[in-house]
Amino acid sequence: MVNTQGGSTYTFDEIKTWLEEAGFTKVRLLQTGYHMDALVEAFKR
Repeated sequence: MVNTQGGSTYTFDEIKTWLEEAGFTKVRLLQTGYHMDALVEAFKR
């Protein structure tokens, strides 16, 4: 995101909604620390 003109940041709720609309389930946020580092996990069959 830092090195692109169109880069932006999104809330977990925004990302979760997009993933669910695309057919993903069990969407969850895996927080790894107190900074802005995290991983979103989702499953799709």
